[in-house]
Amino acid sequence: MTHCVQAMKRGESMLLESPTGTGKTICLLSAIVAWQRHITLHPEDRPDAAQPRAPQAAAEDGETLLTQADPQALVFFTSRTQKQIKQAMRELRRLRLSDTSVTMLGSKEHLCIHPKISKKPNRAEACDVLLKKGQCAYLMRLKRSLNQAALQTWQGEEAPANGDDAPSSTGANTLNLEGIMDMEDLLTVGRQKRCCPYYLSRELAKTAAIVFSPYQYILNPMIREATDIRLDGAVVILDEAHNVEEACTEAASVELSENSMDFIQTSLLPLSYPDHPLEPHQACKLIIHVIRRLLAFMTAFDAGKMSGDHRMRICVWADGLIGPALSEMGLDRPTFTNLQRAVALLHQLSAATPPRPARDSSGGGRHKAPAPAAAGALETLLDIVSSSSFLVLKHFIYASGAPGKRKRGPHGQWRWSIALWCLNPGVVFRPIAQMSHSILLASGTLTPMASFASELSHTFHHVVQAPHVIRPAQLWAGLISVGPRKLSLTAKYSDQQQHTFQDELGYAIGRIAQKIPQGVLVFLPSYHMLDTLVARWTVTGCMAALRQVKQVFQEQAGPGQAASMDALLSEYTSAACDPRSSGALLLCVYRGRLSEGIDFTDGMARGVIAVGIPYPNVHDRRGKEKRSYNDRNPALLSGSNYYECLAFRAYNQALGRCIRHRDDWGAMILLDGRLQSDQRRAKISLWIRGSLRTY
Repeated sequence: MTHCVQAMKRGESMLLESPTGTGKTICLLSAIVAWQRHITLHPEDRPDAAQPRAPQAAAEDGETLLTQADPQALVFFTSRTQKQIKQAMRELRRLRLSDTSVTMLGSKEHLCIHPKISKKPNRAEACDVLLKKGQCAYLMRLKRSLNQAALQTWQGEEAPANGDDAPSSTGANTLNLEGIMDMEDLLTVGRQKRCCPYYLSRELAKTAAIVFSPYQYILNPMIREATDIRLDGAVVILDEAHNVEEACTEAASVELSENSMDFIQTSLLPLSYPDHPLEPHQACKLIIHVIRRLLAFMTAFDAGKMSGDHRMRICVWADGLIGPALSEMGLDRPTFTNLQRAVALLHQLSAATPPRPARDSSGGGRHKAPAPAAAGALETLLDIVSSSSFLVLKHFIYASGAPGKRKRGPHGQWRWSIALWCLNPGVVFRPIAQMSHSILLASGTLTPMASFASELSHTFHHVVQAPHVIRPAQLWAGLISVGPRKLSLTAKYSDQQQHTFQDELGYAIGRIAQKIPQGVLVFLPSYHMLDTLVARWTVTGCMAALRQVKQVFQEQAGPGQAASMDALLSEYTSAACDPRSSGALLLCVYRGRLSEGIDFTDGMARGVIAVGIPYPNVHDRRGKEKRSYNDRNPALLSGSNYYECLAFRAYNQALGRCIRHRDDWGAMILLDGRLQSDQRRAKISLWIRGSLRTY
């Protein structure tokens, strides 16, 4: 906590690794509150850019918005998921604050309560359409009520008893919105007063002392701009920050397909005629011109001459080569800058003008707007290409096509996509660190920590690795390199395909599971390996032997598995914690849904068996280019060292599923002979490394 307060007071940055169960979150929150109270009592210590926010002027339509001038400096506390944010806000309530305003930011998917929009598959898109029509009664009611007196004592409205304007179901006519407003509170206010929780949270965030949000709201510059987040002089805390490098690269990467650009072009074509009533034709003509140039650029390559196979062909421009290639097509920086202005103009016209019937190119029908997802991808592409980072060797571009996306025809046809992949997360992180007063990255598993400074292009003034609070007797950690039949358990990719290895691993897991009570988690490098092992063990009888020891469950691959995952966890927990049962064994995958964000406390994980080392796919093209990029830049870790950092961070994350609080206990069994190397052992979390023994 001392390091946290010092970092905030001095305007410094910090890396904090503190194992789960050591009080990391409550420590960070306590430090925040202590610092805010200090600068309230000592204004001279306040950051220059964090002076009390001035009362906001009335909106253009005469509606008064929040007017409170907050005396406390702003803190953004971010985490990876809404569930983790909820847990952090629950911890904050334990401090029993009475003089600190706190709220959270969330998406429309989580905060929309409109009876029709909330049932749509894409709530954000449906909400935008309704807002442009000016037909959201929930937002209009919020605007009518949103002034300081109404927020402190919100008088109930009388409204028609039907439709969206029906009166609130509660009999209360006042509601206090001070203090901590989490998602449940925002939804409760919205339902009671029939107003929009999403826009209420954004208004509250303008004067709150602490704002909670998913960390994409801070890291993604487009989301930050859309939600009007200002970081000048603020303290930014990124909790669960072990994925921050990946999140930064994703925020600065984009892919746009030929189909999407075709659709944008078709949608804008009717708007490009000079007689269109909205008169945006010059902007539309420019956008269509650039899209046609991009399409020509993508399709100018013979797929037969590109690298790849029958499923995908790919052409890569590394470092600064893409700039000249685009310039030859007339797509230089001034063109993209003008294009950004054109897109901004269309946004303004779209927001200011409700939809209206108009003639299309065939003489009838309505003008159609581009698909929001495609338009958003185009805008991201423009931001990246026209930014200064585009010409300083931070990105590369590729074009590819796949037969699965061919149009109908006798021989099929390549469909192209254009992508900019960010290779340096510092492009995103550096501006955030420069704007904010202080930035703190925290997680239970930051080890290996060597990559953060170089990858994020930032020097951290404080680097802290906290010990665990458990006693040595509560953790048994062992490295085992051979199985019961004295065969190697080294899980290199070539070894994974051998039946002798698969059988030896099955015997080893069975023997270990007999010794560990209740629940045991087994982590494997890939879903392919998991499926291969299950198939082999089913044939040899090893799976039947495992089921004699414990009930066996298996993580399923693929998106859209939330409901089945909840059911799986419920069944596993019941079997693992049932005193009448011999326990349960859950087969999982590193980086899978079960490897982080789930609290396997007490009997849910008395043991973790870690098989192999989860190196990323060595043949992945994006990964290969990243390693090559690092090798060409001496300021960064070498490609191989960075590759190992990614692997061991995922490894430590999986091991951390065991031991979730100070009274918890369990065993960690590491099955791979390569971990006998001192260099690799040094990449295991410090609190585990001290207990690790080789057998």
